[in-house]
Amino acid sequence: MKYLVNWNERPQGSAIEYENVQKRILKIFQHWEIPSEIKVHAFVVRVGEWGGSMPRQMTRC
Repeated sequence: MKYLVNWNERPQGSAIEYENVQKRILKIFQHWEIPSEIKVHAFVVRVGEWGGSMPRQMTRC
């Protein structure tokens, strides 16, 4: 089954605060591994906006 995961960020605070949040997110997810039953087809970030999309497929539901 194929899914499309969309996300939208809502930046708040100063540019420094937002940059610190982005660094924290990267630190949290740097060790995350995609489960074997999930195939990520793409990772798309919208230019000029906050957010993106990730089309993916699961071999079992």
